[in-house]
Amino acid sequence: MGMNHDWGYLPRDFLALKVTYDSSADFKQLVDECHQRKIRIIIDAVFNHTVTDCPLAMIDHDYWYYKGKYNPDDPCYWGPELNYEYYDEQQNLKPAWKFATDVVRYWISEFYLDGIRFDAEMDNYDILRELDNLARSVRGSQPFYTAVEYVPETTAILKPNGGPADVCWSASFHSVIANNLVDQNKFELDLIKYIISAPDFINYLSCHDNERLLFLVGKNGKFI
Repeated sequence: MGMNHDWGYLPRDFLALKVTYDSSADFKQLVDECHQRKIRIIIDAVFNHTVTDCPLAMIDHDYWYYKGKYNPDDPCYWGPELNYEYYDEQQNLKPAWKFATDVVRYWISEFYLDGIRFDAEMDNYDILRELDNLARSVRGSQPFYTAVEYVPETTAILKPNGGPADVCWSASFHSVIANNLVDQNKFELDLIKYIISAPDFINYLSCHDNERLLFLVGKNGKFI
């Protein structure tokens, strides 16, 4: 995957827009125009990893990242993973944790965003809850939405169940619907009941992580 087609999943500078998205002023204007039309803006934030030549890694890799916890030869490996568990006793803080909160505070206070979707299972409910609380305090009375891509899939991460998120990853719902449409299997009722157990939600069938249902149906010759 080329550096110009990374979907934003190779983060280097967390406080700068990718140049192809124009300037910060242009993005701020876009958000303002959307709000005037009652359109809310939710950004995709990648806090679990960075590129290998991220300034944090170049300055002091072991201060910010896990030491050898993940295998770069893994086909799903995107880069060194930030360590939200490390505590700096001299500074009395968790450096990666503070970095993430500073970044979230900047984007929400500067651009008045309406939500953040956190990519790829930041496997730490505490930091996710901290970021959600921070975002809501910055937005004040305005609504804010926290979405998470969390694997393994579980509704325990949702707020009605005591978790930190408003929205979570639900690939199994897509799989059930896709299999029924393409393979004409019977619906798995127990799985459906599990998936829809959370109250008041919309479950999207497609995203950039899987093939669109229209494409799946078409390529399998299911159109009449």
